Amino acid sequence: MKTIAVTKDFEASLPLLDQTLAGEVFHVTRPSAGGGAILTPIARYYCYRLEFIENFNKHWRIDCYLRDHPLAPDHRFLGERLAEALVREGLITEPVWMSAFRSSGECGRAYGEVCSDD
Repeated sequence: MKTIAVTKDFEASLPLLDQTLAGEVFHVTRPSAGGGAILTPIARYYCYRLEFIENFNKHWRIDCYLRDHPLAPDHRFLGERLAEALVREGLITEPVWMSAFRSSGECGRAYGEVCSDD
């Protein structure tokens, strides 16, 4: 898994698919200087290139969804740091629109045979 540093305490995974990025942001704890790390997933992000929307320039859009977790920082802080990291690493270029959300709960429903043990 390729990762980039978002801040000293957070990393993001980077599966790259043409004009789309999607991955997770992890809180990173390094228990000792000798190596190793504990990675706790605290957010997911989706980043894609918008080619045509009326009255907008072509731009990248980032949607960052933070889990309701004690290690998750302010959603705006992490979204801004993620956008800066993706630009810094040359994975996307400005202009960029970033939206950040905090997810306080989950609900879902299976459509079709999602689980194999049913």
